[in-house]
Amino acid sequence: MPRNRSGSNGQAGDVLSTKEAANICKVALSTIVYWFDKGLIKGYRTPGGHRRIFRMDLEKFMKDHAIPLGNRLDDQLRVLVVGKEPGVMDVFNKTLKSMNGHVDWAAADGTFQAGQMVATFKPNLMLVDSDVPDLDGASLCRQLKEDPNTREIDVVLLSNTAGRADARALRDAGASEVLTKPVTSDQLQLVVSSFLS
Repeated sequence: MPRNRSGSNGQAGDVLSTKEAANICKVALSTIVYWFDKGLIKGYRTPGGHRRIFRMDLEKFMKDHAIPLGNRLDDQLRVLVVGKEPGVMDVFNKTLKSMNGHVDWAAADGTFQAGQMVATFKPNLMLVDSDVPDLDGASLCRQLKEDPNTREIDVVLLSNTAGRADARALRDAGASEVLTKPVTSDQLQLVVSSFLS
């Protein structure tokens, strides 16, 4: 079960995306945006217009408003990759190592191990090769969305066979994104980055 923290810059964790802040406070993304725009939470905007919130300011805001401080304050985006195929795992590894300290990730090679890792690692995002034997992407998404403890996990599925109709069905089942293989590291990095902003 490899587990990695991308990058070596300890400063990366001092600034949070709005999605990370929303996950920590257990509120909707729109709520964090509202608090930020009203000046209730301090932060700044990147040149691309993305809001960034300082960890210390979020902690103070949460204490001031009696919002429970959870263990996510020390975490980055937590990504669980599920796959066996060497080519797919190479793309997963290369992508996550290039994320410059923004992700903490672990890997599982099948549905049983993935289930264990969901319970212990508590990912925010799963990158899943749906062509793994014994894995049904639609069933996985439905099970995650039906459980109150896992319904907030985003799932990106990779598949050899997902046509438009299949991709639509997988999204209806709860997949956040469906990608047709082969997928490059650059393509996957763009998708993963969308969950950081």
